[in-house]
Amino acid sequence: MFSTLFFYYLFVMILASAAMMITRRHMVHAVLYMLLLFFHIAGLYVLLEAEFLAAAQLIVYAGAILVLYLFVIMLVNIKQLAPLREQLFGHLPFALVSAGLLCVGVVGVLLGETALKAPSTATAGDPMAGLSNPELLGKALFTTYLFPFEVASLILLVALVGAVVIASRKI
Repeated sequence: MFSTLFFYYLFVMILASAAMMITRRHMVHAVLYMLLLFFHIAGLYVLLEAEFLAAAQLIVYAGAILVLYLFVIMLVNIKQLAPLREQLFGHLPFALVSAGLLCVGVVGVLLGETALKAPSTATAGDPMAGLSNPELLGKALFTTYLFPFEVASLILLVALVGAVVIASRKI
């Protein structure tokens, strides 16, 4: 019962903080709502008994990525963003309809579920039965999902090199 109520609290807070984040005119306020969003997403990981992912969520996103966003906000000329904001608000009705349909779909799926239960990871013949959550994640990441993991790291490396090249041209 408590986990169901906690899930609904997290669900409402994630939707509310995401909506507040994208509707704020002041960018620093939007980043603070993003911080609130990251904390509640980490709460979902705790509810799913994935404590390692919750800690990684807080360290990587709430720590590192949010600081990078703040640096970008400090470096960007806010006055040049006003015309862009006016163009984006022209698409507001479509965005509201899409968000409403998404919420209706999520609520429909949630009402179809009778109980929130995390799937059991250990079975009688499972070789990973005695492993902890980070060990299971590491085993899956470096055995089953090794190739996609390496492709993702290569894509991030190319994006980093591209960002450095683009930034060095403007200097």
